[in-house]
Amino acid sequence: MAAPDPAGSAGSATAVIPQRSASRAPWAPTAILLVVAGTALILAASIRWQPCVVDLDSLACVEAQDHLRDYGIVSAPFEPILGAVVLAALASFVMTGFWLLWASWAAASRTALVACLVAAASGAVIGTGQLLAALTDATLGVLGWVPASVLGLIALLAPVVASIVLLLLSPPHRGRLAWGVLALGLVLGSQIAEFVILSNLFLASHDSPIGTGYLPGAVLVIAGCLFGIAAIERARTAVVNPPPS
Repeated sequence: MAAPDPAGSAGSATAVIPQRSASRAPWAPTAILLVVAGTALILAASIRWQPCVVDLDSLACVEAQDHLRDYGIVSAPFEPILGAVVLAALASFVMTGFWLLWASWAAASRTALVACLVAAASGAVIGTGQLLAALTDATLGVLGWVPASVLGLIALLAPVVASIVLLLLSPPHRGRLAWGVLALGLVLGSQIAEFVILSNLFLASHDSPIGTGYLPGAVLVIAGCLFGIAAIERARTAVVNPPPS
């Protein structure tokens, strides 16, 4: 009787979720993109909330808390804070590049490919709206409440789904931790979750809690650092165990 084939049994166990080679994954470039996008969001939030740093009770601080100044997804009514909105647009376009890079790596998985492409498309649409609204003083790029809500839902679900699928596709190493942190961070940094978290810290906020924008930025920077660690780990592994020529 022929001995059972261990390779065959292992292959059947991973047939549903085909793993990809981590050594070829774009860990290093996408780590940089995450840090750049997160830093841009942190700077944008700093511009918006600078009046509150000076004086929490000032009129400028109260105005900064108005939904008119929200720039995550530009929706009517909108009053742009030029520097903050341009930086937010930069973050959106950078994240578009992030998801496109991973879409090229995960092309063998239809679910991952579609989720990455949808995430990239939503980032491009959001970034275009932000940039147009900033450059035209809200004449262009401003969405109504319904399309803005639909876009917001897509912009949340697609990256989270993509992160989870890519976590499952990645071989067991620190990259899985990076994807897990990114997926969880995207949920915590979403508009609704951020509002709930910050409202409990700043009860005086009537519309947008003070500090809105910092959490999504911090999430991306932290995830970017973890992606960088994954890149270093894979580089060391490749040096110790070089692929067969």
